[in-house]
Amino acid sequence: MTMTRFWNELESVSLAGRYRLEECLSATETDAWYLTRIEDGRRAAVRVMPDHSLPAIEQLSAWQAAMEFEHPYLVRMLDAGRATADGTPLIYAVCEYPDDFLAAVLEERALSAAEARELLAAALGALRFLHQRGFVHTAVDPAHIMAFGDCIKLPSDSLARAGTRVPGPGPAPYDPPEAVSGMVSPAGDLWALGITLHEVLTQHRPNLERDAEFRYLAEPFASILRQCLKADPAERGTAADIEGLLQRSSSERAADAAEPAPVPAAVQPARAQPAAVPPALPPPAKEPARAVRSRSFPLWWVPAAGIVAAVVLSAVLLRNPAPHATPTAPTTPVAPVAQAVRPAENAPTPPAAHWPARPAATGAWRVVAWTYSTREAAEKKVRSLNRTSPGWNAELFAPNGDRQPYFVALGGRMSRAEALQLQQKARTHGLPADTFARNFSK
Repeated sequence: MTMTRFWNELESVSLAGRYRLEECLSATETDAWYLTRIEDGRRAAVRVMPDHSLPAIEQLSAWQAAMEFEHPYLVRMLDAGRATADGTPLIYAVCEYPDDFLAAVLEERALSAAEARELLAAALGALRFLHQRGFVHTAVDPAHIMAFGDCIKLPSDSLARAGTRVPGPGPAPYDPPEAVSGMVSPAGDLWALGITLHEVLTQHRPNLERDAEFRYLAEPFASILRQCLKADPAERGTAADIEGLLQRSSSERAADAAEPAPVPAAVQPARAQPAAVPPALPPPAKEPARAVRSRSFPLWWVPAAGIVAAVVLSAVLLRNPAPHATPTAPTTPVAPVAQAVRPAENAPTPPAAHWPARPAATGAWRVVAWTYSTREAAEKKVRSLNRTSPGWNAELFAPNGDRQPYFVALGGRMSRAEALQLQQKARTHGLPADTFARNFSK
């Protein structure tokens, strides 16, 4: 039996007599994540790994050390220890449960410059805290950066002590050039942060052979990328150095935004009156666009909500003009204003899915994420997945009629190209690593 099959079968098992593994959220051959509840009823996430190797011993040591860390931009490690499940010794870590992941946001859009600055400030604060204590994060990438309400946090389950070897499946897109040695260092975190910064601004990882100067990006992002993505780790500096670049840029922007010295009327009389107009107006395009974005990270919808409220208030005032206005004055604007506002007021609440629903497709190919030996277990998984992430369109599929295996398939029937694309997407977003696509007409 593969480990991913084993992880799926641990659902509903009680770990350490304290944490019921309600649902397997993701699984690989080396670890799995489960939804659980802690004493006050809040949701939490449990990560489990086999306890039979030196890396597991080192990982548990790092988890236990992380329990002592309190930082606003680090996920709280609530518990860590050893347990046995179905006769298999495991190590586990219990963490806060996030509201969203950066990777899900980047599926839909890139971040604005202001959002990228906030993300950088949070990530750099967490990394500086860890590096000063001799730890490396090892997982600075969109799939691990999380939102908790209006706060951005880095996870604490990936920590390793600087200078130790961390085995992995092979080179990853966010690994620095020196990762071939297996040794982790603070400089590697900065490299990963640079790759992530480029991705949040463009939705693509950088092509270092094409333009390592990043002339197509605005400052301070181009300078920060050049600093983080130096081939020699010794030249990347520290998290504090990158924070300095970000803070200096913020200071310069604040100085540029300050009110300029008054110009004598005799020198520039024609521009004296218009000079007062720009500060009174918001940027004409950016804020309204944010009001209709399908996803924000983490809670940058507050300014947009204010704009919508203002529009609604304007519509109300137009429907109820002042007593001294002529009766026919509002008749012209009332209809178009109401028409513009009504869709925003009556728009349905977006589904909880992290990904938009796929259009129906035809074909004999299916994408299978979980395999069960009983229909009841498969049906339970389908209900759970459709409740938490309906965008996957999960369904039970039994190719042998009423005999096992019972598959949890994603997206229904589709063509080969669609199936392969969905398989890759499922693996990228944390579904089981052995998710497969197959033509069931044969």
